[in-house]
Amino acid sequence: MKLNRIFPLVLGCCSAVGVIASASPAHALTWSWSYSGAGVAASGSFTTTTTSSGQLITAISGTRTRTTAPLSTFAITSTAPTTFNSADNIVSGTFPHLTTRGFSFRVPIGSVFAPWNVNIRRTATGWEEFRTRGGSTAITAVNFSATPIPFNIPGGATIPSVGGLFALGLMRKMKKKIASNTCIANPVTKVVS
Repeated sequence: MKLNRIFPLVLGCCSAVGVIASASPAHALTWSWSYSGAGVAASGSFTTTTTSSGQLITAISGTRTRTTAPLSTFAITSTAPTTFNSADNIVSGTFPHLTTRGFSFRVPIGSVFAPWNVNIRRTATGWEEFRTRGGSTAITAVNFSATPIPFNIPGGATIPSVGGLFALGLMRKMKKKIASNTCIANPVTKVVS
């Protein structure tokens, strides 16, 4: 079968695969976040998925540091956010990013079995870290920021890109073949001096 007959078929298949791969209903978005206040600083990243309510945090990681003596840093142990203190774990691309219910996670202080439950939420006057462990509760005013990490390209975007490059390569090869056939079919018979 000639290349010019199968070329439209190959190009159509590549296009169909690209459309199917890029038509997934929700793409994850990664954010970097941080906050600091009197005696505390924390930072990390979280991943969100689009829902009807907004961007729902589905995974969270990072560290929380006590910045006053005794200094200590602990990893955030929640791979998924918690609903501590009625957190809705919804983040938005527009300021102020969080709702008044905010997002929550766990931090082990000395023991994984007795973690601090931490809720970062918006108040009428700013941001606060609300935390509790057993019967102990503490509230610290903090400065919070969250930023989407740019250029988070979903894996499905690779297929249309590769398919497009393949199609361009076939088009180039076809043009060269047509050009070489044209030269042979219409040879130069007259020399102009």
